[in-house]
Amino acid sequence: MSFAWSFNEPTFDAADIAAGIDEDMLALHTDRHLFDDLTDLEREVIVKRFGLDGRSPVRLLELEIDMHLRRDDLREVQNSALSKLRSHLT
Repeated sequence: MSFAWSFNEPTFDAADIAAGIDEDMLALHTDRHLFDDLTDLEREVIVKRFGLDGRSPVRLLELEIDMHLRRDDLREVQNSALSKLRSHLT
């Protein structure tokens, strides 16, 4: 990054931009593959629970009401999904 104007507005060279794009593409590609091994229910619980869809994270009590599942069952689904995700990251 270099400063081209007197009021210090940063400019970016092509390498900076390309590096940022590569990192973004890797993140998108990785996210898709991380969730491939999850069931639809596991994916839904994880996305809602941790706010991965851009919304606020949802508590188990709210999921219980929304999904008509017992909190213990939701916790079991969540733990199963987190275990699968951890195995991809190690």
